[in-house]
Amino acid sequence: MKTKLLLVLFFIPFLSQTFAQSIGDIFNDGTLSYKIVNLSPLEASVTGFSGATIADLVIPSIASNSGQAYSVVGISASAFKSKSGLVTVEFPTTLRYIEDTAFQQTSTLQSFNLTNPGVLTSLGRAIFAGCIGLL
Repeated sequence: MKTKLLLVLFFIPFLSQTFAQSIGDIFNDGTLSYKIVNLSPLEASVTGFSGATIADLVIPSIASNSGQAYSVVGISASAFKSKSGLVTVEFPTTLRYIEDTAFQQTSTLQSFNLTNPGVLTSLGRAIFAGCIGLL
């Protein structure tokens, strides 16, 4: 009995470390990659595609990771820079910031939809620079 208890006590710290998330950790949902930017509340920023480029991208307001729901609040710097084939983007209503060069040189981008611009508090530099399809 003592041996089993000692084994359980020995492995508990390892189990908690395995599932613990930290700010800066990266995860993906099969379509997009995300970076954890806040743990209370749970928030993440899109860092780019986790697979093939999607022409008509809808960025979700919630991203799930290990059973936890993260509010998608940002687009990281250079997340979609030079992504040929990306044509439209729909931003989530939870979006608060877009960092520098997020869509720079994405020449195929023709339109984007920002459904809740009142929540957007920060725009980086050169976000859409070189996006000739937006002209």
